[in-house]
Amino acid sequence: MNEIQTITKESAFSLANFEHAQRVAKMISISSLVPAQYQGKVENVMIAMEMANRMNISPLMVMQNLHIVKGNPGWSGAFVIAMINGSKRFDDDLEFKFDGDGDDYGCTALAYKKGRLIEGTKVTLKMVKGEN
Repeated sequence: MNEIQTITKESAFSLANFEHAQRVAKMISISSLVPAQYQGKVENVMIAMEMANRMNISPLMVMQNLHIVKGNPGWSGAFVIAMINGSKRFDDDLEFKFDGDGDDYGCTALAYKKGRLIEGTKVTLKMVKGEN
């Protein structure tokens, strides 16, 4: 286990761990390998480290896949698909159905669990436009 993962095993915000985590976050924030929203921003790196801790994944994976749009965090689609497929909670990998016309054109995620079809919510162009 590497040092970043060891640090994030405990909450980055616990008193015993805060100073050490802050030093690691400062080091990460000066790296050119992390996305712009984390460069020079120790506070953003600390939050990413805490999220990684709670999800039991690498902090760098969080930083590469978490995007802030109009102040709201959102995960990249590829990351979400990989996490669902890697969870082994379904019989096979996700499948996708595309259908509809105009603003009602959209995508529905499909999965099978114990042979039963599970359909996600259809995401349409109308929904996407509504979110700008």
